[in-house]
Formats: sequence, structure tokens, C-alpha cells
Amino acid sequence: MEKQMNNNVGPCQLCNRDDLEKFEIANSSVLWLCHECELYQYGKIVDEDAYAAEYHSGYERHRKQKIRTASIRLNRAAALMDQSATQPPRLLDVGCSVGATLEAAKQFGWEGLGVDVSQDAVDFCIEEGLNAQKVDGLKLPFADNSFDIVCNWHVVEHVEDVRETLAEWNRVIKPGGLLVMETPDAASPKVRKLGPSYRKFWAPEHTYTFTFKNLSRFVKNSGFEVHASPIIGSLRNFSPTFAAYAATYQTYHGLRKLLGVQKAFQIFARKPVADQSLTHTLVAA
Repeated sequence: MEKQMNNNVGPCQLCNRDDLEKFEIANSSVLWLCHECELYQYGKIVDEDAYAAEYHSGYERHRKQKIRTASIRLNRAAALMDQSATQPPRLLDVGCSVGATLEAAKQFGWEGLGVDVSQDAVDFCIEEGLNAQKVDGLKLPFADNSFDIVCNWHVVEHVEDVRETLAEWNRVIKPGGLLVMETPDAASPKVRKLGPSYRKFWAPEHTYTFTFKNLSRFVKNSGFEVHASPIIGSLRNFSPTFAAYAATYQTYHGLRKLLGVQKAFQIFARKPVADQSLTHTLVAA
């Protein structure tokens, strides 16, 4: 890696150090690494065309599997939600792609809305009878405190400015609501060992790559409280067959994490309620 000695990029966006090092993936992309907080940052934003139909084609082929995975994810999130609420939760899926999370939310009886920069992805969701709309940039076309949960799966590593993005997500989440996300893990032992030669990990459209520790700091700095991830949630929400599948799925990924081969991590965070006496007790997963 090459030491940053000029003004091509600014200081670290998290800890403000100015001695970033160039991290180059040959014939692909360039990030800048802060050795203090291990944040990879300042990747180049790709054109919107990069997220056209071909980008989502693999997701379409595996959509049924992705809906099952989304159901497991939402069941874990449900374990942190207000169990006494009389209205169905309102969910926003940022980067909704082919609508797997929206379909899972529908099966849960939740109100789901998706946004994506890809018109192709939005059109696909609409054809499936799902509620989705195209967004062109950071600003979300929703009022403050509109959603009980905002989720995004492998989206935060694509944004132009993580701080501004988290602030916008915070804006549209209701007090007491949840932010749930998954993103590639720069602290994975395999990633650390192989570095830039692990080309499959370093996608050219990624502007950041995080660790759980540094993304948690960003999330906390944006006004959220980070919570321990529920293991599974209530299996009563599933049929016996799917409950067994969900337990097996979580066990498998738990083992991958212990073995150091898991390539992504998740964060579950809550937007605090101003009056702490109104904060709901978390339901044990």
C-alpha cells in the first residue's frame, strides 16, 4: 500500500487522522485505509447504470432463497420491537433490489416500502405487487419519524457519505424504532490474510468497507443505540418446518463466524425515545 502524502482525499471520516494509506485492488478500485480505526473509505461513486437489470439478475434467480433469509432476519428484528403495538410495523427497505425483504415483511403482516436507485429493481418489485419507488440520491422522500424499522442489506458500503446517510435514516425512523443492516466485514480473518488479492470481496462499487467496531461508532455518533443481535427470535412465528430451517441457518452462520470465514456482519440499533420512561423493554430472543 502507498502512503497518502497529498490532498487527493481528506482525513479519516471517523477518527480524523490524516495519514491514510492507499489500498488498491488491481484493475478494479481504490480505497484509503486508516490504520487507527481500520476504516476503508473514499471509494469512487459509480454511475447509476452500474445497478441496472444485470446487477440484480443473480438476485432474481435466487429470490426464493433470499425471501427465506429475509424472513429469518426480520424475525430477529421483531424480537427487539414493541410487542404491545396495535398497528402493524411500517418497514422501509433501502436498496430493495428484487423485493425479498418486502415479500418477507408482507408475509409477516407488516407494511413494507422499498426504495432503490435502480429503476429496473423498482419495476420488478412493482410487477410482484410490492410497494417500491426509485430514489436518485441521499434524500429520502418521507416525513420525519415515518417508519418503525429501516433495514438495508449490503447498502451502506455503497453510499457517498456514511455520516449523512445514517443521519437521513435516523430522520425517518420513529423514536424507539430500529435500524438493521448487514455489510461486508473488513475484520474477517480471510479478508485480513488475503488483502487486495481477495478480489471477490472488494467490489468496485463499494465506497467503504467497515468492521463491526468502526461502523458501530458511526451508528452511535448518528444518535442510535447499538444492541446485541438477537439469535433467532420467536420460532412461533414460523411453521415447524421453517422453524427448524431457521435454527439450522443461524447455527451454520454462527459456526462460520467462530471459524473466521464469515464475510459479513449485522448491526441492530435503536433510535432512542426522548422520554426514557417510554422506552420499551427489549424482548429476549
